[in-house]
Amino acid sequence: MQNAPLADIEMAHCWCGANSDKEGGIIAKDGATMKEFVYKICSVCATERVDPRPPAGAIGGYYATDYASHRVRENDLATRFKNLVSNVFFALPNERPAFSRFLKPFLFPFKGHTVFAFYAVSPRHIFEFGASSGNDLARFREAGWQVDGCEPSAKACASAGERGINLQNVPAEAANLLPKSFSCILLNNVLEHVHDPVAVISKAYAGLVTGGSVVIILPNHAGPSARLFGAAWPGYDAPRHLWGFNPENLASLLMRAGFTAPKVYPLFQGRWAWRDCLDGGRLPYRARSWRRRLAGVGSFALTPLGFLAAVAGSGDFLTVVATKP
Repeated sequence: MQNAPLADIEMAHCWCGANSDKEGGIIAKDGATMKEFVYKICSVCATERVDPRPPAGAIGGYYATDYASHRVRENDLATRFKNLVSNVFFALPNERPAFSRFLKPFLFPFKGHTVFAFYAVSPRHIFEFGASSGNDLARFREAGWQVDGCEPSAKACASAGERGINLQNVPAEAANLLPKSFSCILLNNVLEHVHDPVAVISKAYAGLVTGGSVVIILPNHAGPSARLFGAAWPGYDAPRHLWGFNPENLASLLMRAGFTAPKVYPLFQGRWAWRDCLDGGRLPYRARSWRRRLAGVGSFALTPLGFLAAVAGSGDFLTVVATKP
């Protein structure tokens, strides 16, 4: 962990412009610095936000040098499975694998578990905000796409560069996108990290061609784990997760920028997230020892329950796709 400037904070208003909040809020602890942060809940749109928060110039101090999202991921079995899902549901008819119509019923619960969860238009050119080390862009490049993106971490940009993916080393708000140039803009677990989501979504809208799609993957703060486990749930990764969205307020943000009403795919979370929920490391108080002992075994039991909840329409994470009309 880099040195985190604990005293460097700013006040944060909700993206919707409201200046009133519901009583209470969620208090979450940063496990590295042990500093506590409050997620206030907007009384108008119910978006959650860290307030006060580290400003843009200081937030980098709260990211570990080996931050998990910055690691290079290989083309493993899970990635190949997600590629199959995207080809079955979202590829052009002549590009779909054999027996696609027979596979659809079995793969339907996984439909949103892919960064390709949209119907592509020309040109096949993608821009990714917060592209990290280029894992997703590498998959798009393998599929024949032209790829561009930005990433605030210099180390992650260097890792992407070693793979032949050149990124703008800037935060999403400062990225330079040519207007009407991209058919897809991707934010994979990124929107909750940005300081100004309105500016980023507006920039995405301006960069897309007509019929292009923005794909957003993020935690669902209206999901069952957020309600059951509170600050122990990894969606409350304070202060790195500055915002907490649900399907309704995220749709409002997108439609305010000009997008059509979005398509929402509920996602189930992996065992690592259930382990965090049970371990309680983000709670503002020391979790009971039985929780830590239960975390490993309990996460196995909860994973299929999360899957069933997502199939029923209440996922702990979301893939949200909106189109520029």
